[in-house]
Amino acid sequence: MVSSGGSERASSGELTMRTPDAGQLGTSGSIKMSTGLSGREGSGGIDVVSGSSAHFEAVKKGEAVSMVDVEALRPAGNVRLSAGTSVARKGASVSIEAGDAIVPTNLAPDGSSGGDISIRAGAGMS
Repeated sequence: MVSSGGSERASSGELTMRTPDAGQLGTSGSIKMSTGLSGREGSGGIDVVSGSSAHFEAVKKGEAVSMVDVEALRPAGNVRLSAGTSVARKGASVSIEAGDAIVPTNLAPDGSSGGDISIRAGAGMS
């Protein structure tokens, strides 16, 4: 497990994964995250999730937040997927793929279906 330090009164530590720049004739290194093959159970997933902002748990429980607290409200962290800028004829791609489903027809006579891709915009609530 890789983690950064926490804090009771100030900001928690930042965690950065980065490969060094390449030399003039090379390419920079890749960062890959993957889970291993599974045995009998499903393989582990990969979650990229930002933390909720202050007072989230109180609001979720329906507790009142004072006007003093409202002035201190801040947004949760953003999640960004971005490909770098290319000096070439074509820019880099961003791919999001759902998983395939493979099952013998005797176990799924109605067939199978691949995984879903869901995109949901956030709601503004008062």
